[in-house]
Amino acid sequence: EATVSEATVSEATVSEATVSEATVSEATVSESDATVSKDGEPIEEIIVEGQQVEGLARDIEVFDSANIIGLEDLAREQGPDVFEVLRDLPGVGIQGGPRTSGKSFTIRGFSSNEDVLIRIDGVTQNFEKYRYGAGVDIEPELLKEIAVYRGGAATTQGSGYLGGVIEMETKDARDFLQPGQRWGSEGKIGYRTVNDGKVFSTTSYAAPLEFVDVLFNTTKRFTNDYELPDGSRFENSEESQLSFLGKAEFFTDTLSFTGTQRHGEDSGMEPFDVTGGATGVGGTVLRESTEDATSLRLLWDPFTPWARWDTSVGFINKQVLDMDSTIAGVDPLTGEPLGTDQFDYQIWTIGSENESVFSLGPTDNRLKVGAQYNRERRLAIRDNTEGRFLNNRQPTGTKKYYGVFAEHELSWRNLTLRGGLRRDWYEIIAGPDSQLLLDARGLDESIKFARTTPAFAANFNYKSVDLFYSWRQAFRAPLIDEYFSQGTFSRCQDFSSFLDIPERPEEQEPTLPDPGPIPADPLLIPAWVVAAVARSDEEQALRTANEAAVAAWEIAVEEWRVDPLSRERAFCGAFYEPESSNNHEVGFNIDIADLFEMRKTLALKLTYFHVRVENVLESIFENASTGEVSQPGIEVRKGFELELSYSGDRFFSDFNLSTISGYIDYNFFVDNTDPLIASLGIDQPVDLFNVDANNFTFTVGARLPWDIEIAHRLRAYDSRTITTGSNQLCPSALFVNPVCNEFGEQSGYMTSNFFASWRPKRNIDVRLTVDNALNKTYQLAGFGGSIGAIAPGRDVRLSIRLGY
Repeated sequence: EATVSEATVSEATVSEATVSEATVSEATVSESDATVSKDGEPIEEIIVEGQQVEGLARDIEVFDSANIIGLEDLAREQGPDVFEVLRDLPGVGIQGGPRTSGKSFTIRGFSSNEDVLIRIDGVTQNFEKYRYGAGVDIEPELLKEIAVYRGGAATTQGSGYLGGVIEMETKDARDFLQPGQRWGSEGKIGYRTVNDGKVFSTTSYAAPLEFVDVLFNTTKRFTNDYELPDGSRFENSEESQLSFLGKAEFFTDTLSFTGTQRHGEDSGMEPFDVTGGATGVGGTVLRESTEDATSLRLLWDPFTPWARWDTSVGFINKQVLDMDSTIAGVDPLTGEPLGTDQFDYQIWTIGSENESVFSLGPTDNRLKVGAQYNRERRLAIRDNTEGRFLNNRQPTGTKKYYGVFAEHELSWRNLTLRGGLRRDWYEIIAGPDSQLLLDARGLDESIKFARTTPAFAANFNYKSVDLFYSWRQAFRAPLIDEYFSQGTFSRCQDFSSFLDIPERPEEQEPTLPDPGPIPADPLLIPAWVVAAVARSDEEQALRTANEAAVAAWEIAVEEWRVDPLSRERAFCGAFYEPESSNNHEVGFNIDIADLFEMRKTLALKLTYFHVRVENVLESIFENASTGEVSQPGIEVRKGFELELSYSGDRFFSDFNLSTISGYIDYNFFVDNTDPLIASLGIDQPVDLFNVDANNFTFTVGARLPWDIEIAHRLRAYDSRTITTGSNQLCPSALFVNPVCNEFGEQSGYMTSNFFASWRPKRNIDVRLTVDNALNKTYQLAGFGGSIGAIAPGRDVRLSIRLGY
């Protein structure tokens, strides 16, 4: 409770730092009896009662390229997955197939598993499986907030990510409870036309004690195959998902403890290459995936400027089972799929940090210090007619790191400076199959390295205008696949340290002349017989010798296949250096409404970014003359992000524009040991082909009486460069060789989309969304710069929520 004079509450502003600490879910204001001030004049006393709700750690400043999606935006989109919810943010894109399991986030074109950090309730989510998506299967219905940071991981967020960070926070009971309410429940049903999709969700929440609240949610979603714009169905795109969330919070004035448990299931027939969408490489598989995640968070805030401790521990176990897979194995007699691949990914995430706020002379300061630990272990097992064994095509392994960081923010008058420094120690431990090869080669069973990454940002504010600049270094370690995948899946298979397959022996030809046909002259027959017998004896001896040579060669090939130094067993391992990047951003932000003292919300932000990546992993090569192994590749990305938003009493609108361009220069054409590089390579930069198209979204809507909201959203995408296939001179297994790529162009497109909502009562919510209203035919952005599958046709989504 607080007593505030009328003069105090007549006008108030909330600083960004205040909003970053907490949000107020509900507040009630009541008037009490008048009191008397010091000068004897009566003043009105106003009592404000509210509840502090902890959300995401919102360290978003003006100079951060970041956005927060809240409950209203999540509900408005009615997206079947979190990918569709975020697709309209500047700099953010989606690549892969139309199924949730085949999609991956891209931020400024970075799309690898190690390029975008994804966390849910503080638990690292990143999942690594060949021709599979990001593994983010959480039901949007369970989320209350998503924060997206562009430009690589910040000093305090983690390491190893060049693109950015996506942090999600699940709902809790205080997102539902009204003032004075102790318990409640609600149900939601939804339907979408494009795939006969149905969703059922039930949520129960309660605050049985003043210091305890709990929430339980169950959501079931299932669909048929997507309908395409021409009326046909997209085969093997049906989905069946079950999600569960349980959350409990215990809190006092200075301490809060939150425990969250999530469970998810997904099953159905899918393409093996679910990132491509259509049935292609590997055909179809019966795929089952399960996910269990636990998150514990302890926050201690003793209301002193020197301490605010935030500690979290998280664990996730993600399992994917591919059954009836031709990639895993086939029946040798019938050719029917008989193989099964099992992937088990376990991730531990631990972090602790303290924030201090203090003044030094004329400056205000904020200091954050902390430490983090992350451990990711992948187990890949293949089961087929040959038995049950570790899958060396998608090898088992463990990656872990320890990190410490410090970040200091200083404000003086109109200037704010922020500097950060981070140190990380990495260890990548090979799985048992790779360890055998490392031992045989006399190498360590683990790869270790350490990196220091500094960061700096500055913001100058004048009235309602902010000018900002930021610089950040980052790095990306190779994937376990890149470190330890063997043979034709390795970029290092042509290095001189690995042995070529033994050459098949040439067949020896007889040295004696062929006696030819029996001579007609009887006197010549004896000599002919002698010559024929000699020729026959030599042929027989040579046949035996040739057969023995081929048999010896076959034995040598089998020995070569298991030889630790054979190209069949080649992997890059410690040959790799992590990629490194320098990210620069500069721009301005204008609060136009504040500048002109308008009683509206009108803001404009423009950001220019320039990212230079060195040690590009795809450029690893061995110099044939010197034997030196290096990664001389350079990648440059640059572009603009424009954000314009308006919100008034009746109307609202926003406009987001994203552009990106750049090039990749592999720099590996001189003396490369791979003969394909010399024969196919052109020693000049290549335009970026694995980034999103330039695009914009424009939304305009209105708030009508009776709590009705309607809006239209236009999405427009430019054409983009894509890979269309591989050079016919390249063996199909050498798809990892960048010189094999052939390029084309994917056409741009524009779609019209609508959404509306009606809330006749507080506990009733009706929503309608129409996606691709004009039934436009276009293609999705495929994985790794390829062209994607045809997008679903018109999709009408309707949901009704009833609460108690």
